[in-house]
Amino acid sequence: MTASLRFGRFVLKQHERRLLDNGHPVNIESRAYDLLVELARRGGEVVSKDELIERVWPGLVVEENNLQVQVSRLRRAIGSDAIKTITGRGYQLAWRPVPDEGTDVTAAKLHGELPAVRGRFIGRERDVAICIDMLRTTRLLTIAAIGGCGKTRLAIEVARLLAADTPGGVSFINLAHLSDASGIALNIGQTVRVFEQPGLALCDTLAFAIGSERALLVLDNCEQAMPAVTMLVSVLLARCPHLRIIATSRLPTHHRLERVHALAPLEVPGVGAHANMLSYDAVQLFIDRVKWADASFKVDEAQLESVADICRRLDGIPLALELAAARARLLSLGEIRDRLDDRFKLLTSPASGLRGQQTLLATIQWSYDQLHADVQKRLRHLSVISGGWTLETATALSDEDACEFSTLDALDQLANLSLVVVERHPGEETRYQFLETVRTFASELLREAGEDGMACERHWRRYVALAAAFSTDVRAADQRRWLRRIDLERENLVAAHDECAASREGVQAALVLTASMEGYWRSRGLVNLGHRLACDAVARAASCAPSRAHARALFCAGELAYFIGHHAQACDYLERSDELGRQLGDEDVQVAARLMLGVSCLGLDRDEQAQLHARAALEMARKKGDLGLINIAVMALGAIHLALGTLEQAAALFEESLAIARQRNAPINEGLSLVNIAWAALGRGQENKAWVALEQAIAVVLDLGHEAMGQMTIDLVVGLSALRGEWEVAARFFGAAQASIDYTGQRRQPAIARRLLPLLARRPNGPGAASFAALEAEGRRLHHAAALRAVSELVRAQSSRALVA
Repeated sequence: MTASLRFGRFVLKQHERRLLDNGHPVNIESRAYDLLVELARRGGEVVSKDELIERVWPGLVVEENNLQVQVSRLRRAIGSDAIKTITGRGYQLAWRPVPDEGTDVTAAKLHGELPAVRGRFIGRERDVAICIDMLRTTRLLTIAAIGGCGKTRLAIEVARLLAADTPGGVSFINLAHLSDASGIALNIGQTVRVFEQPGLALCDTLAFAIGSERALLVLDNCEQAMPAVTMLVSVLLARCPHLRIIATSRLPTHHRLERVHALAPLEVPGVGAHANMLSYDAVQLFIDRVKWADASFKVDEAQLESVADICRRLDGIPLALELAAARARLLSLGEIRDRLDDRFKLLTSPASGLRGQQTLLATIQWSYDQLHADVQKRLRHLSVISGGWTLETATALSDEDACEFSTLDALDQLANLSLVVVERHPGEETRYQFLETVRTFASELLREAGEDGMACERHWRRYVALAAAFSTDVRAADQRRWLRRIDLERENLVAAHDECAASREGVQAALVLTASMEGYWRSRGLVNLGHRLACDAVARAASCAPSRAHARALFCAGELAYFIGHHAQACDYLERSDELGRQLGDEDVQVAARLMLGVSCLGLDRDEQAQLHARAALEMARKKGDLGLINIAVMALGAIHLALGTLEQAAALFEESLAIARQRNAPINEGLSLVNIAWAALGRGQENKAWVALEQAIAVVLDLGHEAMGQMTIDLVVGLSALRGEWEVAARFFGAAQASIDYTGQRRQPAIARRLLPLLARRPNGPGAASFAALEAEGRRLHHAAALRAVSELVRAQSSRALVA
């Protein structure tokens, strides 16, 4: 680069920011001077208006007339013909500048080095690849995340990999303790060995020194002085065309060239995941850092579960994992895990040489302190949410006068500081969630502020209303959507059940919540949980006035008691539901209660009563003309005929149920009808029809993820295999079915048990019995999803043969 340029009678001294006219200084305004520099540097070429605006006003949005004003000032200072206007293209200096003799200097290569790091770089291969790819299309990359996520370590690794392709040098500058632009420029200058020049601002000296070199700056901890960093970055990027900058920050710079890589915590094993735990980055990092604290540490199978639990509870945040690992000198892994409820006291940095941030609390507190008081309050109140939430929910949990747009602004601030994680999935509503560490922090502040009671009440009111709205979906031919929405909000709905106990209004609300979840628990293999919540809700409401919600909640408690095999308790709840429905004149409740009474009586061997209840329910449903009620009543009566062995009547009723389900576009009812059709066909010796119906049922199971229906299809394969004498297949899948029953708590319905158990009674004795038992044990070890896949493959093959036959 040339320090001074000569054109005509003028000399432009860039180091001194001066213009000389035949040796005499020209008084020129700063922006006009910058404009002249850019035109002179281009050697008399035409420079577009957009490019001039970008370089003279870096990082700012300005009107074109500002450029015209500065051009006019230049013309007044150095001559009206000095700056040419090239219509439609831009501006051009009238002379072609040449280096002023004796002033040629070359930009020095950046003198700086990457800092030494503690421990090896673990994981993050995908993040490294993304960052390097981003730097191919931008010159400013910000790695953004909440404190302690490993931004600095990732930036160092990316810079290390890019160093060989950066002839101008790589420099690392820690800005953690700086707050103004002059201090930042001075710090950068000292690091890269560029010093102030008389009469020239240091940022200009830096820009001049870097010049056109292919250089890389890593600016660490930019959030401490973000406005100053943004200003300096703007100058450097505008004047150094081949400079790249990696910034690490809890906030983006909002520079127009910036691309942001939102750094997530390290991946952790899911709950119940036992396979390949050592492949997770969080687990590897924690074990590696424990070995720093205790060189003799060796992880075994028992300890691995504790490690995985620690990693999950600390959200895979590298700083938290390192601080927890440092405690391994004094505490066992189990003791560390047990103390994580008080993580902010446990995870301080002992005298172990860990980096400057001493506590996990400090990293989150800094981000919290940047928020406006109103946003801080919103953050505290959102901490009552379990799992994730939507924009609508965040608004509902805010002050009564809050609107969706103010909530959106608050969420934007929280996301910018990485206090909230944004989740997007195609075709679904955007959701937000906390890392558990942030939620714990906000929850403690909520209690300290005395706002927890109010926040919890808003929470349960919101989720009771949401559940009531969801429950209409299951009756409105949208069962898939209903299941998915409940899946997403399940943790909050369970929490709302408990919160309802805190107020008198909550007693009635818990009944609404219980009734709204009817059918869900069975579909997800969670009948024991649903049963407990339903029983709690109706017990609290024992002295309440009669209501439809109470009658429906009693029905839910009875239905779930039936599915876990508590048939006497089921009959008690269902009779109370029927009676309350009669008092209220609610025929919907009466139909539902009576049809479930019918199948529950089967479990107590009251077959005659079972028929009476089911027929009464179907008659009432047909009279009402409600297809939804008719659908389930027809199926219930069909199940009773299946249990009694009157298979012609059962088959006809199941076919009717299937037709209604398809007419209603109700896949749950369709799948259950198909399962029952297959059982009736099996009993009537129509094996081919059973395989075809079963294949269709499995398609519904896989589509909905319906746990209970999945177990029923496995049972069907057991029955069909037993009928054919294929005992190896029957034994293996019988074990898988039993494992599913044990896991979900849902027992076989009496009608199915009466068809399946006699078939299994034919299994071989003697040596064959031992073989059956061994294969059954093997099947019990088969994961439910794996069992379903195996069943699906078998059924597909059998169904194809059946269709050909």
